[in-house]
Amino acid sequence: MTYQPANEHSESGVRVDTVETPRRQDWHATRELILETFARMAVEDGLRDVSIQQVADRAGIAHRTVYRHFSNRQALIDELAEWLTERGIERGQMQSIETLDALPDAIITNALAFDRDAELMKALVLVTWEAGQISDSQKRRTEATKQALAPLTAELDPDHAAAVSSLIRYLFSSRTWLVMREEFGLSGEQSGPVIAWTIQLMLDALRDPSAPRPITVGREDTHDVD
Repeated sequence: MTYQPANEHSESGVRVDTVETPRRQDWHATRELILETFARMAVEDGLRDVSIQQVADRAGIAHRTVYRHFSNRQALIDELAEWLTERGIERGQMQSIETLDALPDAIITNALAFDRDAELMKALVLVTWEAGQISDSQKRRTEATKQALAPLTAELDPDHAAAVSSLIRYLFSSRTWLVMREEFGLSGEQSGPVIAWTIQLMLDALRDPSAPRPITVGREDTHDVD
């Protein structure tokens, strides 16, 4: 069968099955090699200290080969953030939530999965943090968390609602897992249940009209004092 690019159709309008040629397979394999090498070096040496030439040398390929896949260093960083996120999703480490009730269990599941592939997840956190690069997948999960919490935060001050949503999203992230692991020496197995418990307490408080609400700081109290 003759190779046709993905989603291409024949003259009759019938879709032609895509066939991976050896050349295309090599192209994908080289791209994966570059991204994986860059990720490992970012963890070992820090993103800012890794150059295109160093990536090429470590991967055992020519300097110009990297530029055939990525136009410049920033393009490589941008793609790396997406690649790491997708790798995490494919391996089941970055479970999304469909309902708030599923969130605590999802946090525990994620924390255990992060532990199983700690190097990958550490690379993701470091790359997004150092580069200031948030992947599209991460942005979608942040927005999904905000939307899921909207019914519970609707009665809060807008600033408080935003802070609650942001805090829960932060706790439900690989960055929190890494801080607990690197700074406090706690594995995901140790920290996951406590983080899940903390978020459950927040959700219960949001559902309870009589529960205390966030304290407003920096605004004048208009009530008279006896």
